[in-house]
Amino acid sequence: MAIVFRLPVALAGPAADTSFSSVPYFWSDQYDRKIQFIGRARPHDEMVIVDGSLADRRLTALYRRGDRVVACLTVNQPSMLIKYRKLIAGGALWEAALSGARCWPGSTAGPASG
Repeated sequence: MAIVFRLPVALAGPAADTSFSSVPYFWSDQYDRKIQFIGRARPHDEMVIVDGSLADRRLTALYRRGDRVVACLTVNQPSMLIKYRKLIAGGALWEAALSGARCWPGSTAGPASG
């Protein structure tokens, strides 16, 4: 398992922007599966598989808290995680994240559920 850390902004030099934020991320390779997770999910957050399935051993799941997407889990779909990273970092609305899932080529995401 690996955890990604960013270098402190102070190392970038005195002219660098002093604001700093990061979205938590981890990955793990388990036999033939690449498991990746980004964001901050809590035990009671709603999880919806928006692409793939457990049976396929290939999926993307989003986590919802209120009206926001707060995390993303992928299994053998690294490109999907990249697509959601910016939305999660920006505090995107749940409906916007689902709309994006339906627009991406190869997605099996169905209609948005409230």
